[in-house]
Amino acid sequence: MNIDSKSTFLFLGGAALGALAAYALTRENSALKPVLTDLMAGGLNLKEKFQGVVEHAKENLDDLMAEAEHARKSREATAGETKAS
Repeated sequence: MNIDSKSTFLFLGGAALGALAAYALTRENSALKPVLTDLMAGGLNLKEKFQGVVEHAKENLDDLMAEAEHARKSREATAGETKAS
C-alpha cells in the first residue's frame, strides 16, 4: 500500500468518524458521548503523530536539497577551474 492510499484511507476514516460523531450528538444519546470523546482524542493524537512524521520528512528533504545544491556548486567550481587552467 502506497502513501497516497494510506492518506486516502485515513482521510475517509476521519470523515466517517466525524459523520458518526455528528449523527450521534444530534441524537442526544448520552451513552455514546464518552466513547466519541475517546475516539476524537485518539484521532487528535493520530493527527499530531502524522504531522510530526510529515515535518520530519520535510526536514530530511530540505537537508537533501541543500546537500544537492552544495554538490552542484562544487562541481561547477571544479569545472570552472579546469577550464581556466
